[in-house]
Amino acid sequence: MSIRHKLYKGVFWNSVSQFGSQLINFITIVILARLLDPKDFGLVGMVAVITSFLGYFTEFGLTPTLINKKEIDEGDCNTVYWSTVFFSIVIYMLVFFCAPLVGSFYNDERLTLITRILFINFLCSPLAFIPEVLEIKRLNYNKIAVAELAAVLCSGIIGVLLAYSNFGVWSLVTQQILFTFFRGFILMLATGWLPKLSFSITKFKELSGFGFHFTFRNLISYLSENIDFLLVGKLLGPAALGIYAFSFKVAKYPIMKFYQIFGRMFFPAFASFREEKERVKRNLIRVNLGGGFLLIPLLTAIFFIIKPLILLLVGEKWIATVPVIQILIVYLAFTSICFADESLLIVLGRIRMVNVIKLSATLALLSGGYLATKKYGIIGMAIIFTVVSILYDLIIKRKALKMIDLDFILYLKNLKIIFCMTLILSLALGAYSFLAFKFCKLPIVFLLGGGLVLVVSMAIFVLTNNLIDFKAKRVNIDRIIILDE
Repeated sequence: MSIRHKLYKGVFWNSVSQFGSQLINFITIVILARLLDPKDFGLVGMVAVITSFLGYFTEFGLTPTLINKKEIDEGDCNTVYWSTVFFSIVIYMLVFFCAPLVGSFYNDERLTLITRILFINFLCSPLAFIPEVLEIKRLNYNKIAVAELAAVLCSGIIGVLLAYSNFGVWSLVTQQILFTFFRGFILMLATGWLPKLSFSITKFKELSGFGFHFTFRNLISYLSENIDFLLVGKLLGPAALGIYAFSFKVAKYPIMKFYQIFGRMFFPAFASFREEKERVKRNLIRVNLGGGFLLIPLLTAIFFIIKPLILLLVGEKWIATVPVIQILIVYLAFTSICFADESLLIVLGRIRMVNVIKLSATLALLSGGYLATKKYGIIGMAIIFTVVSILYDLIIKRKALKMIDLDFILYLKNLKIIFCMTLILSLALGAYSFLAFKFCKLPIVFLLGGGLVLVVSMAIFVLTNNLIDFKAKRVNIDRIIILDE
């Protein structure tokens, strides 16, 4: 099977996994919310702050190292497996003895035991690492999707039964542990891979170098993705943080769904043909065009219809999120044509360069965000975050294009159609929203009209630019790609 067909298949299974898991999770959470008290969710949420941070250390970047390595053998797999088991045990022991500090920090002694039990997750995590790596290297996502769905369903059912039996917060704790265990156990059964008592110091040294840089990258990413929330919460208080966090979640939702379906395939895909420069060029442009065509229309529509959408869904009290969402959408629209740039640089062995650029962006966000938030509030933070993020994406893109000998001006010519589409949609939706705000008082009517304008504008644009081959039943992206002058 060709890589293209494997990617199409991967998109299908990632979509099944994401939307299926989300549906099961939604139903489970609704049932649990009826059976449990809000304080039960709050207790687990307090510990989740720590688990999300320490989660970056469970495999110390060794699994992406295996994905990036051209050829791997049983020695590599077993060495990584037992290394991750060791790291997980060390982290768990550290958390076990430090758990009383969590209870002291939140002034709730119950968190000590909850932390110690919940972190059993770390001991279960290594079960999935190697089976998942083997499937990702083959660009096979069906077994991963099945394991994900089965784990969500089984853990959800058990969590609900425990909640119904009055186990309170322990039903949530057990659900999370069982999800991790079931996912790893099912993946092991599905792939047939089982660890052997084998470990190589030589292989560990070989793999840990890249792994260290990858872990460092994840930590910087964690800081860059959370430092704005920290600043807003510290300087402006919980009310402002609530507005900012909600705005960020709404604005970023389309991008997150896109990345969850497509994003995790970029790294293994480019790793599989990194030495074929022309192929890398074509596929990078294809990914950027695809991201633009799929996301920019939706983001443009959200930009212009977000006010009635907020009023309809959550009410007047959240109206302060509108300008923040609109500012963040500017950076997200730019990000939609930068997918895979960072992954490509890492595949080409430039992870140190990525780390330096990301660290510089994080420091710029810290200093600029502090000043902007103090003077202009959450609007200032949103503007600084947008500016820094766009500059980061632009620098990464220039570095990636240089690595594959793709002229920047030539690259922009390939994306000319995306710029034209964005301009046309902005004019159409901008004119509609201007008129609708004057004559339309019902949010639902405003939204339906905006959706109609979006669909009609995109249909006209697609047809006039011959972007769909109706006979072959496929998109004509390759037709507009230019690799030489």
